[in-house]
Amino acid sequence: MCLVDVEQSPKPAPACATPVMDGMKVATRSEKALKFQRSVMEFLLINHPLDCPICDQGGECELQDVALGYGRSVSRFNERKRVVPDEDMGPLVATEMTRCIQCTRCVRFTADVAGTYELGGMYRGENLQIGTYDGKPLTTELSAPVRGN
Repeated sequence: MCLVDVEQSPKPAPACATPVMDGMKVATRSEKALKFQRSVMEFLLINHPLDCPICDQGGECELQDVALGYGRSVSRFNERKRVVPDEDMGPLVATEMTRCIQCTRCVRFTADVAGTYELGGMYRGENLQIGTYDGKPLTTELSAPVRGN
């Protein structure tokens, strides 16, 4: 959702991972940027329905809010939903990995804030999974803000 239109760049750039440069001009709400963002939302919704009655975050979900902001609550793609087994990441982290949208916010938090590199993405493409590399729980005391859903 963080794709933006950077002037003189041939493709969209992720705002959350693009280094700032002198003279850089970034558009977050241009028609081009909004098109990129709507496309990302549509792909996220392939595996993550917004009408799930069992979700603890129902009504207080950032993904729901963003999807409604972009005016789309379903994907036009009809794909088999992926199922990912939950991983024990420690007593402070509750996971429901099937709901993970692979935004890597938790990975960046553990690296940038907690200063550990225990969490990361494994595999590629539609098989990407977020977890600990060795299958062991997170050891950092700052693991409480990491949520697996």
